[in-house]
Amino acid sequence: ALPILMDLSAGNKIQTSSGRLLYTAHNHNRQVCTWYSDDGGLTYNTSNVIRGNEISVAPLNSGKGHLYMNGRGQSFKQFDGYRVDYFSYDDGATWSKPQKSKLYGDDGSYCERSLINFRGILYSAEPQGRSTEGERTKMVIQCSKDDAKTWNSSVVVNGEAEGGYSDLLGLPNGKLLMVWEYKPSGNVFAKQIDTKWCNGGV
Repeated sequence: ALPILMDLSAGNKIQTSSGRLLYTAHNHNRQVCTWYSDDGGLTYNTSNVIRGNEISVAPLNSGKGHLYMNGRGQSFKQFDGYRVDYFSYDDGATWSKPQKSKLYGDDGSYCERSLINFRGILYSAEPQGRSTEGERTKMVIQCSKDDAKTWNSSVVVNGEAEGGYSDLLGLPNGKLLMVWEYKPSGNVFAKQIDTKWCNGGV
């Protein structure tokens, strides 16, 4: 059989607690997988291939090698309007079947979501608005304190201004550094965000 060709996905990549390097991948046939390396990137293996599009991944708190992956939901008519969750309990070697996420695909056409676990809390960001011209707007960060079961708190980062693909990083000062696409200038914006707003969940 011919190999399935995959693109490096727009979503987050991580190094797990075991030291494993893990990258997300997708193709243009509604399929996703992860590549992982246990020798510093000299060689790679691939996980099972599952249905999806543009995925991001982060570690869970429930156990060593427990990972959470979230993706765009337009490949799943039964989940219309929502995103998709996947779970791994073997450090990304295999992934569960897709399931309906608690996160909406709020921008009207779905977008890559940034995703991190920072100090035991999951944070995820995505545009949740749409301009009259059809551009993505209103970058929102949500948080989960119960391993993606609920996402009860959120903060708007840029008002109703345009924004798109994003990434998140936890800083030593306890804040989040967020960068996101700004199409009008072809550039990116960056901002530090306090995490005090994250007071929901468990």
